[in-house]
Amino acid sequence: MGGNFSRTVVRKAVRPIKNINIDERAQKAVAKHKVKPVAAPLHPTTKDIIERQVAEHPEIKEEMEKQDPSLIDRVNTLHVDMVEKMPQIRSVQRPLPQSREHIEDPLLALEEPRKIPKGKISFRQFGTILDKHSGEPKLHQAEVVAKEYELDLQDTINLLKYFEKIKLEDLGEVVDVKEFGAKWTYDPNKEKKPKLT
Repeated sequence: MGGNFSRTVVRKAVRPIKNINIDERAQKAVAKHKVKPVAAPLHPTTKDIIERQVAEHPEIKEEMEKQDPSLIDRVNTLHVDMVEKMPQIRSVQRPLPQSREHIEDPLLALEEPRKIPKGKISFRQFGTILDKHSGEPKLHQAEVVAKEYELDLQDTINLLKYFEKIKLEDLGEVVDVKEFGAKWTYDPNKEKKPKLT
């Protein structure tokens, strides 16, 4: 206990002394290691071509090294005016949604949208339409459904033609799935849950 306490006190006492003039010391350390930028090395074939050209025509090297005063004057007289203002970036601080409402049907696990645009339906409405149509197809035809939910008639016809709810059928058979590797049998006449064997 005493050793930990004394180490903590010493660390806290030494920390301000360590941090004195830390910015200047960091800049000196960086300046020591600063290396003058060097151009990337040329590919050997390119290097040979340039050396051969410079050897054959020494005036090329002089031309490359001298500065052209007319170009420097042009650069100095260059002035760029901005016509448009730069767009300002605004950060919109919108609060996060704080809805803690209970979802009515936990099996769907979807929140019903508050506003549904014309010509669209929600997932729950989709299920209701399929239920009504499968129960009484003559009463809930495509024209009636399209008018009730303000849908496009062709989309409604395709919806009722190509979609239907999954039906669970109990055939009343004893299912023995041991041959598939399972360790249970199911007899719908005797019990409600599968019995482990």
